[in-house]
Amino acid sequence: MKSVIKLNTFVHMSKSNELLMDYITKILNNKCKLVKYADDFDCVSLDLLYTSLKIMNNKEKISRDDFKKIDKDELKYYIKRVNGMKFFTNQVSSLKNEEVLVSYIKNALTNGEYIVNGNNIIFYNGLNVEASWLVDFANFIVNSLNLNNYLSTNRKEYVFRNIDIPDNCKNVSSYIKNIKVYEYKVTKENKGTLSYRDLEYLNNVLFNIKKYDFNKLKSVNSLLAKEEYCLSVNKVSVVLDKNNKAKVDKLFKEEEYELLSELLKEIYKCSDSKVYENKNKLLELYDYLRSLAHAYSANYRLDDCRKLFDKNYNKDELLCAYAIANYYIYYIYDEKELDNNFSYDLLDLDRLKPSNIDYETEEYKNIINKLSTLNKKMINLNSKINKYLTNDINTKRELYDNSKELGNACRELEETVGNIKSYREKLNSEKLINLSLYNINKTKIKYIKDSIIDGMYYYDNNKKLLVFNSFNDKDYHQDFHLEIELNNFIDILLSDKNKNLRINYY
Repeated sequence: MKSVIKLNTFVHMSKSNELLMDYITKILNNKCKLVKYADDFDCVSLDLLYTSLKIMNNKEKISRDDFKKIDKDELKYYIKRVNGMKFFTNQVSSLKNEEVLVSYIKNALTNGEYIVNGNNIIFYNGLNVEASWLVDFANFIVNSLNLNNYLSTNRKEYVFRNIDIPDNCKNVSSYIKNIKVYEYKVTKENKGTLSYRDLEYLNNVLFNIKKYDFNKLKSVNSLLAKEEYCLSVNKVSVVLDKNNKAKVDKLFKEEEYELLSELLKEIYKCSDSKVYENKNKLLELYDYLRSLAHAYSANYRLDDCRKLFDKNYNKDELLCAYAIANYYIYYIYDEKELDNNFSYDLLDLDRLKPSNIDYETEEYKNIINKLSTLNKKMINLNSKINKYLTNDINTKRELYDNSKELGNACRELEETVGNIKSYREKLNSEKLINLSLYNINKTKIKYIKDSIIDGMYYYDNNKKLLVFNSFNDKDYHQDFHLEIELNNFIDILLSDKNKNLRINYY
């Protein structure tokens, strides 16, 4: 029964999104005068679709520190709208407090774990909420997470930075030494905590500061002072932890200066970081598409929509965001179920050719790491055994102890060699899985999603290409890179064959 309801949600969502695309096409074509509005257009499912895209365009999990920064008064306002936490706990006992609820809703929307039933949203664990409340609440969460990037843990300081990166440095030490970091810190005059509304205001005033400009900052400071905020600007030293220092060293040696610049901007949460710019652009585009869905639902005339159409939105970027929404419908909605049971090997993705991709499964990587550990252990044991064999023995006690330790080491070596043989056999089996069409297709799908979540997806206006990247957390090397024309993205990933396979899954 649940599969039938999932299919119903899936079909309504996909059909309504296609109707929205037809509406957008007519808006962009100034010659079109009329549009026939479909009676079965499901605005609720699209409202949730574009809200889900916004909330997935952020970190996969909400940390304890992230939650601490959320404005608790604003959070309580939304909880009170449904008569408190008991509304959720009475339905699902594990939803015992606000922190668990926020994490659950973010995770469920990110992976499409819900069913749309009229104006209600039913999550897979049985939680039933009204759609308009959920959309408002989810938008509050995602806005909080983005604003809180610049908020101190005690909620009293709004801090962001600009960074000037040097050219032509001979070594990495000189490079780091010559980086200039300007830190902008805003507090309330009364030293109080910054509310959600405070952050919205400060973000609007400050976020367009892309570099240090004394004259501009004078006028900004004057504006903030009138609203009873204090602004301080300081030049701070570059301090990198061990992990980030290793990444910087690696990229500098490889002369990956553009990537290095972006890494440093991410570390220091600079407003001109491509990651933050890409994320903010996508959030705006998803919001705009959501507003167009409401316009269709309210039967707005094409001429009225053209007047509202923001010329700042690049047409190609808007169409790309729409294509990503379709990607969510076909490859992310109900994702956990797909991971377990969908036949990824039947998808036709041969023409999807990333220039860089890591097909190795987690199991394969774990086996490699285990073999590395076992091989080191084998070398150490061989060294021990050689030591025991060449020991000078003077007493019976020494002979006994040496023989005992030698026996233990030999038994441990035999066990280790056996484990190495076993893991090598597992490795050979896992290699076949790595090269299987099922794993190759599933990996391509996964990395595109990772690129969207990490803010590493964008539309390159110069090349007229969609660009997807995924970087390894440990050393910032590329696990995935794909550049593709929008039409090819649609033709391959959203081909009739692939869409039908997905629909027939239910």
